[in-house]
Amino acid sequence: MRNALLIAAIAATASTAFAADQKLSIGIRTDGALRGDTAVLVTVKNLTPTIVTVGKIAVRSAYNMNFMLVPVTRKFDQKIAPGATSSFIMMSPSHLQNARRSAAPAPIVIEATVDATSFDGQAFRTVHRTSVLSAP
Repeated sequence: MRNALLIAAIAATASTAFAADQKLSIGIRTDGALRGDTAVLVTVKNLTPTIVTVGKIAVRSAYNMNFMLVPVTRKFDQKIAPGATSSFIMMSPSHLQNARRSAAPAPIVIEATVDATSFDGQAFRTVHRTSVLSAP
């Protein structure tokens, strides 16, 4: 029930990565919290013709001196069928380094790294970054 509520609460800007040679498509959303615990929803779509197993996901903030999402890594053993999508909720403490508002808000960039293994045992990594909010 808690996961369903968190998924329902996550309504910030989302982004999805696509490339011709990618094996996974990754989407990132946050609950919009800039202080305290931040929920990051990482959605992974299998773009391959075989089953893929997600082994590890890491999320962190990047490129912003004012906002910090504490890096968090979780291990999984989630199989995703060809063309299917799975969602993973990552909770991480976050805080503003400098709460003063500036004339030009800085973008907040969240990075998700997904380590997975294909059906034939080949390990691969997909990294996606997206701007999800603007820091004050």
